[in-house]
Amino acid sequence: MPPTLLLLTGPAGSGKSTAAAAWAARGGSPRAAIDVDAIRLLIRAGVARPEHGWTAETERQWNLGTKLAMAMAGVYLADGVDCVVDVYAPPGPGDPWEKARAELPIQRVVLLPSFAVCVDRNRTRNRQPFLEEERLRGNYDDFEWCVRRSRPAHVIDNGVLTVEETVDAVEAELALMS
Repeated sequence: MPPTLLLLTGPAGSGKSTAAAAWAARGGSPRAAIDVDAIRLLIRAGVARPEHGWTAETERQWNLGTKLAMAMAGVYLADGVDCVVDVYAPPGPGDPWEKARAELPIQRVVLLPSFAVCVDRNRTRNRQPFLEEERLRGNYDDFEWCVRRSRPAHVIDNGVLTVEETVDAVEAELALMS
């Protein structure tokens, strides 16, 4: 069986990073977690932070992080390591991850709890970026609009699920895709 490349996506505060780390830690074969924000934040001087506003430079650095994550995933897959990519990547036209499907066997799972859940999780984040509620609302609404428009098949409302239950639901979605 070829290695799995899971694209775990959702709005800020949806639990992507927590679920991605838990998924990668589970299983009998090697698994890696790739956090696009962490890759993007390797830029120290001149980093453009989305939580301060979306600009042309923010877009350029986000695209760079995405390209690096895709390259990293390709290397892991070639060496037989399953991996999960944790990234804000709304489904729809222009999505670089959708374009990468021709080269990489990407399986997309969307985490989409309610906005209220995202707000609560955002308030208790122990990592950056922490979004002000107004920016979080825009982030959530944009993502939800893309989901409604493109209607992806594998969407999980993990608002009332524990981390382990979320990972179980992700595993169930992956089983449906194989």
